[in-house]
Formats: sequence, C-alpha cells, structure tokens
Amino acid sequence: MVEFEFDIHKTVGTDRVISVWDKTSLGDCRRSNPQWIAEVTAILGTLGKLSAKAQQLPVPITSFSKLQNSEHRLYLYVDDKKAIGMLKVGTKKLFIRTNEGRYHEIEPLCVLDFYVHESYQRSGVGKMLFEVMLEAEHAVPHKMGYDRPSPKLLGFLRKHYGLSNYIPQANNFVVYNVYFDPHYVPPATLKCADADAKTGEVPATDPACSVKSLPPPPPPPQPPTAVSSGIIGMSMSAAPKRASGRHLQQHALPPLSRPF
Repeated sequence: MVEFEFDIHKTVGTDRVISVWDKTSLGDCRRSNPQWIAEVTAILGTLGKLSAKAQQLPVPITSFSKLQNSEHRLYLYVDDKKAIGMLKVGTKKLFIRTNEGRYHEIEPLCVLDFYVHESYQRSGVGKMLFEVMLEAEHAVPHKMGYDRPSPKLLGFLRKHYGLSNYIPQANNFVVYNVYFDPHYVPPATLKCADADAKTGEVPATDPACSVKSLPPPPPPPQPPTAVSSGIIGMSMSAAPKRASGRHLQQHALPPLSRPF
C-alpha cells in the first residue's frame, strides 16, 4: 500500500473506498486549488509508477496529466490514508486476427492499466475494482480488450471469468476468442477451492464446487449526492479483510456506447 500524510478521502471528496475519475472530474471547480491538484497528482502518479514497475514498463502509463488529456476512466481504491489500487479503462480501435487468419476491426472497452499493491493482492480488492467497473461501464469481460496483460491479470481472468483462449496479436492486446462467438454464454460464477492452474476449468467431480447463479441486474443508479469525482459502485456486504469495510455508493455515469 502507499500511505500519504494527507487524508485521501478528503481529497477524493468521499469516505467511500472506490471512486471513478476522468478528465471532467479532474478539471472540475477544485482545479483552482493547488493543494488538491498536488495531492491527486501524487496519488495517481505514485500508483502509476508502481504499476509500471510491476509490469516492467519503461515509463508509467497512468498519471494526472495522462488521464486529464484522454477519454479514459480510472477506478481508484483508497482506504484511510492509503492508496491501494487502480483500474483504468477506455475504448480502443483494434485490428484483431482470428483463428481463421482474418482481421476484424473492433472498438471494445479495454483494460489499460490494472494495479493492486502487493500487500493487498489476493484479498478481494482487485475483484471488487473489476466488478464495480463492469457494472458502471455496462460491460462483460469476454467483450473487452486487455492491453499487454500481465500473467497475473491473465490468471485473474481465467479464474474468475473462465477466459483462457486467445490469439497473440502484433499490437500486444489480448481479445479472447469468444469475443467473436455470437453463441457464447458466460459461465455462471463457480464457487470452489481452486480451478485448474493451466486451463482454468474445474473438474466436474470436484465435490467442493457448486454453481452459484449470477446476481440479478443492479437497480437503477441513484442521482449523485457527492462531488463530481464520480462516486460509483454497488452495495457491498463487506470490503476485503485488510480494508476498513466502507461500502460503495451508487452513482450515475453518463451513457456509454458499445460496439456490441
């Protein structure tokens, strides 16, 4: 985790653990406050550098200025004075080669940067960030693209969403084969000890596994009641063990067009 001297929740304008940021929220009325700009710059810049280091990238791909000059949205997870994780998404125009050797031009929502501090990994923070993003963006994992996904992210997608097969692309984006399958039905959520490490599949004979029905669609978003930083999400019965247990408040996002 990254701990700051200032109160992060005061900086983001809410005591909730997850907030969403884009160029509009970064350029709201608080832009005239140098201290606020410095604090948000420190939060995003520090997480961006840690993410780049974890992915062995030469330079960070997330910062205050990069987000301010893009159409991307960043989901930020904080707790008390600690910045714990982030997930950045945006649409990209991609040319993807399929199994048949044909190229398709698509424009999916893509995961562009995804980082959870090492001390909080495998505690549910990443899954919560991803689920909140899916709900807010009205997205499904198999209809998304993933920019240079790390082995950890590929394992995450295999374990939680049953995604495993894809064709390596020259642009280093991963788009799963089922993206192009009009008959594909996402699997129900599996509740079991562990999936197979190589295939992500669960043996049918495993008595520890049971299929849990997918949750019903979320209720319509409530009007925003806080700052325009975009407080979003869904009601959670409990936050990850290492977090303080704050719940997420639902927030309306502008409608997003999707090519599917």
